[in-house]
Amino acid sequence: ILVVEDDHYISARLRTHLAKYGSVKVVSNYFDAKEAIEKGAFDLSLIDLNLGDTDTDGLNVLPVAIHNGIYPVILTSQDEESKKLASFK
Repeated sequence: ILVVEDDHYISARLRTHLAKYGSVKVVSNYFDAKEAIEKGAFDLSLIDLNLGDTDTDGLNVLPVAIHNGIYPVILTSQDEESKKLASFK
């Protein structure tokens, strides 16, 4: 399970709760997520939409995950991100 989350409190909680389902790798930015996806095999990815950098936010991680065969993707956000989702195609 890959968790892409820049909030350390949230990522720690997700790691704790998801660990009972398998190995969990946590990264906090687009570049680490891209590297982890290209090097590893994940059955599921939870991706925060707002990683703090608009050029490399969670929506940029999504095509990398899908291209590398991670089809079960859950997008998460602490903020209202409906405009970002509506613009993604």
